[in-house]
Amino acid sequence: MPHAMFFRGGYAIHGTYAVGHLGRRASHGCIRLAPGHASRLFSLARSHGGASVIIRN
Repeated sequence: MPHAMFFRGGYAIHGTYAVGHLGRRASHGCIRLAPGHASRLFSLARSHGGASVIIRN
């Protein structure tokens, strides 16, 4: 689980090397990203978010 960011007690946004399976169910509710995208998101959260990141739409 490269570049994992946990939320809501055990769910995570993280990279996966099984990119051919993205978009299909494969975990207990985690959000899986291609490794490069997970790395970029992790970097952005670390540099701009500090200890807490809030996502709004």
